[in-house]
Amino acid sequence: MIFPRPQGGSTQGPRQPETVHLQHGHVILPEALSRSLFGEAAQVYTWLRPQAGLLVIGKPDHPLLGQEPSAQLRLCKHRSTRGDRAVDIRELCLDHSLPEDAATLRYEPRPQAGTLVIYL
Repeated sequence: MIFPRPQGGSTQGPRQPETVHLQHGHVILPEALSRSLFGEAAQVYTWLRPQAGLLVIGKPDHPLLGQEPSAQLRLCKHRSTRGDRAVDIRELCLDHSLPEDAATLRYEPRPQAGTLVIYL
């Protein structure tokens, strides 16, 4: 049996706006943003500054984050066929009593430095 193609063209649901959000303890990064900042890196540095309410995510070859003792390398996994990426920060959420879900996060990309600053 052949099923007719849905009217309207796309078979996928409506596309979410390109936002950074927190879902089940994972920071979800849109494809364009993650590619421009981290390329195809499989790991990224995460550095939490709870007193300032900042989470910094940076390239694995970042010179300063590599020297910061509290920065940790984490996997940057492909999440969807659209190329979205996910960074698991559940451990940080539990250790510092941060929410594990947020609709959207305020962020500031810093392409020259290869970092993404997220305001928690």
